[in-house]
Order: sequence, then C-alpha cells, then structure tokens
Amino acid sequence: MRKFLLIPILLIFVSNLMAQTPDANNVLYVNGQSSSGNQSGDSWQNAITNLSDALKWARQNQNGTIWTSENPLQIWVARGTYKPMYNHADGQFTTNGNRSNSFVMVKNVQIYGGFSGQESSLEQRNFENNVTILTGEIGTQHSTLDNAYHVVVSAGDVENALLDGFTITAGRGDDFDVVTINGFEVKNYDGAGITNNNSSPTYKNLKVDSNYGYWGGQIHNYKSNSVFENMSITKGWGFWGGGVYNWLSSTTFNNVYIAENYGDLAGGGMYNVENSSTTLNHVVFYKNQTALDKDSQGGGLYSYVQSPIELNYVSFIENESLTAGGGIAWVGDGLNGNLAFNNCLFVGNKAEQRGGAILYDDQSGGSFKVINSTFYGNESANGASLFIRRDSGNIPVEINNSIIWGNSNSVYQDVAGTVNIQNSLVQDTNCPTGMNCNELVLFNTDPKFTDAENGDFSLLENSPAKNAGNNSFFIGLNNETIDLAGNSRLSGSAIDMGAYEFQEEMSMYETDFSNIKLYPNPVSKGSNIYLTGLNVRESKIQIYSMTGALILEINSNQKETSIQIPFNLSTGVYILKYENEKQTKSVKFIVK
Repeated sequence: MRKFLLIPILLIFVSNLMAQTPDANNVLYVNGQSSSGNQSGDSWQNAITNLSDALKWARQNQNGTIWTSENPLQIWVARGTYKPMYNHADGQFTTNGNRSNSFVMVKNVQIYGGFSGQESSLEQRNFENNVTILTGEIGTQHSTLDNAYHVVVSAGDVENALLDGFTITAGRGDDFDVVTINGFEVKNYDGAGITNNNSSPTYKNLKVDSNYGYWGGQIHNYKSNSVFENMSITKGWGFWGGGVYNWLSSTTFNNVYIAENYGDLAGGGMYNVENSSTTLNHVVFYKNQTALDKDSQGGGLYSYVQSPIELNYVSFIENESLTAGGGIAWVGDGLNGNLAFNNCLFVGNKAEQRGGAILYDDQSGGSFKVINSTFYGNESANGASLFIRRDSGNIPVEINNSIIWGNSNSVYQDVAGTVNIQNSLVQDTNCPTGMNCNELVLFNTDPKFTDAENGDFSLLENSPAKNAGNNSFFIGLNNETIDLAGNSRLSGSAIDMGAYEFQEEMSMYETDFSNIKLYPNPVSKGSNIYLTGLNVRESKIQIYSMTGALILEINSNQKETSIQIPFNLSTGVYILKYENEKQTKSVKFIVK
C-alpha cells in the first residue's frame, strides 16, 4: 500500500515547484505571503514566494529571447520584507553565500515593488502604503555584523534594467575581498545598499536607509551612468561618502532627499572623484556630516579631481564639516573643474575653518558660477557663505542675482583671476576685498525675507531684491521657468534676486501671497505645520510628495490653519499647495 501512496504524494510535491513562467504580458509575480498556487509566477495566485528565486530564474534565462530592451521582463513584488537567498558571484548564484548573498540586477529586467497582491496594472500600485523592503539582515536579528555585504548589485551591461518602489536597508560592506559578478570585480566594502560596477540601471521611488560601507555607505557608482529619481538616501555611514560615492561615473539625481548621512573623512551626503560628472536637479542635502579629523571636508557634498557638477534647484540645509565646506567642498587639481549653482539655497551650514556653505578650492582655473541663489545663517571662521581659492586660470568666478545675508561673515577669496559679483545683495558694507561688484549690487541691505527664522526665504512685496536681477544671467529663462518653490521664476518684467521669486498680486480681492507663512520648516512627523496670513474666503490646501502623489487635502476659510503631518509619512521633501479661485502658491517643506 505504501508504494502506491508515494506516487500521488510525489506528484503533488512536483506540481508545487513548477518552473517560473511569465504571464502573457511578460510579468512575473512575487508575493512572500502567498501560501497557495504552484509558484510559477504567472499570476498573483501562483506567485513566487521570494524575489531571489525570480531573479535566479531571470539570470539563468537572460540570454534567451523571452524578453528584450524594447519588451523587458517585469517582476511585480508584493509588500513585505525580502532577504537575498543566493550568492552574487559568478558560478555560485544558485547557492547560499551567507553575507555574499545579494539581489543581482539582470539585463532588461524591471523590478517593481509596492503592490498589495491584487493589481492588474502598474498604475494601481501604491508603494507608499504597500511597503516593500529589501534587507541585508540575513543573520542574527538586530545585529549588523553578519549582514549582507550588498543588498543590491548591478554589474556589467544591464541595458533597460530598473528597480522601482522599494526600501533598501541593512547592508554592511566591511570586507576587503573582491568577487567577480557578471565578469566584473566588485569589492565587498563598496555600496552596502546599492553598488553599480560598469553598469547603469535606472533607480526610482526608492528609500535607501541605514546601510554602512567604506566607499559609499549606501550607494557606490563605478563607471556608471545611472539615473536616480524620486528617492531618499538617509542615515548611512562611510569613510568617504556616507550616502553616495561616484567614481569615474556620470550620474543624474532628480528629486532626491539626502539626509543624516555621515562620512568620516569627506562627503557626508555624497563624494565625487576622478572625472565623475554629476547633475543634481531638485535635490536636498539635509543634516549630513563629516567630522572624524582635522581634514574632514564636505559635510553635504565633496567633489575632487576633474569632477564637474551642475546643481539646479538644490538645497543645502544644516550640513556640517569639522574643517571646510559645511554644505559643499569642491577641491580640484585638474581640468574640467566646472561648478555651477542655479537657483540654490544654503541655510545653516557650518564648517569650523573655511566655507560654511561652499568651499571652492581650485588649482586649475575651472568655471565657477552662482546664479539666483540664497545664502543665510551659514557659519565658519572664514567665508561663511563662500570660501574661494584658486591658483591659476583666466575664467572669472561669477556670483549673479544672488542674496548673501545673515551669515557669520560673508565671502572670502584668494584668487588668481577675477571674482565678479553682479546684481546681487550682500551683507558687507562694501564690495568684498579683491572682488569686482557692479553698480547694481546692494550692500548691507535687508532683503526682507517673508520669515527667515522659520525657513521661508520668499520675498516680501517691499523687498529691495524684487525685480533687481538681470534676466540674462539666468540661462534659458522663459515663462515656463520656475523658482525653488515651483512658482513662476519671472513674475514681473525683471527676475528677482535669490532662489525665490515674489509672486505679483492679480487683484485687490486676492490674498497677498507674500503674507502667507508656513512654519516650522522642517517639521517632525506627527507635529503640526501652520499656515498663517490666508484669505478668509474658501481655499484649498494640498500636500504632495515629490513624485506627485497627493498626500492629503483640506479646505479652509480661516486666516490660520494647522495641519498634522501623518506619523507614517516618510522623511523627505514635500510640496504644500495653497489655492483659491484666483491664485496658486506652492511651498516646499521638509519632514524630518
């Protein structure tokens, strides 16, 4: 009798281990909470129970014709926590490698998190509510000593690969061994959260948190052209680059919040080195720090050796460095050392010796431009707002349409060449020593911010900085251009000084938007944020994430309104939109 019973038992066992098969739309489904189905991955009902198995199958079949760059394989992952199960090394990715386990990106495979397990389209997922975690905590719980070296690895050409909608946490890169992945040597101490080696996948809608690695605590890019979009990178640690380390890479960061990372030696938030060209659009560096020894530089960002940076709509707030460059330190000894700040904000950054907001120490004479930026409350013994030093070069340093006010001191320069300040407001009583100021520079004149103490650096109607800029300095200025708050950059005939444009009134019956104040900013989860100076007529107040998701909406007919920030809201940057029947105003604020 027993011999006959074995046959149906074995058949049942085999049926539950069917080979993975995407559905008709080239989608594999993963749900760690699934307890039924055959785990083929062709539907939510038959979901694979671990992302590692889905990626193993994809890695084994990536040279076939099942998917292409134009028709990529998609992996949909339901909410829950997932641990890497397999060794990332070539030839070993079907075995358990313990700390060498990682989620390895596969060519033309796009991985989406944030599903509840019932959706039939990408548009239906909600990655804010359906939290999907990739964790390196594979060993003893609540101990990082045996965590995975990397949570996510991408090596070699992955073409149209994408990772979207996950939290990546608890990687620990502290081993000096080198391993071969897809034919490339990857170091076990680089990028504990994400490491890219000769590889350029796209990353979207990620929360990278609490990863620890020597070179790039959270993210390490080597010969990578990756794009990072709608992300937060928080509470990481590294010797160089607590948040991000870019080496021989050309990376772009759009709508990214980089906060509370710690770099022992340089680059608390980000470190760029050796021909790494970096573009930052709508990025916030908040409370990053570097402070191990007397040479620590670049609390928010450090860039070194032929590494040009373009910064558009970037805020540096309360970053600190023990020595120099509390907000950013740019140190160059080669060509192509170009640095440009467009519509940026520097508030409350600190460095003990040089450059509370910016240290620019260029030995080659690259281009350095500051356009329509605001500096306030920065501190340092020398050059609290800007410390500029250059050994050679004929390209002038340009500071245009900017406001430098309320810092512990102003601008320090030791330059072989020229520093030009034009159409700007500076706190000095005269043109800073050794610099050229045109006749439209305003000296020792209160810019009349709306509420600087509570983080509102928009201009009052009677501000002397209003309409005092030069339109030609802002490259590409047109009617579609925005300011740092997302409002029109050109409200009158001439552009304003600083990062924020005063929004002209349209009629006597409308709210004077210059009277509207939002405080405190930043605000803690669970606390109230206040709007004052509102119109008593009916108005709508909305809070959006940087991805455009509506968080909450209320109607108000009061002069003052309080809004409780939800406890479950993620740290990062949000947009508060105030709208009545005639006007709209948008203000960015930070949830800490």
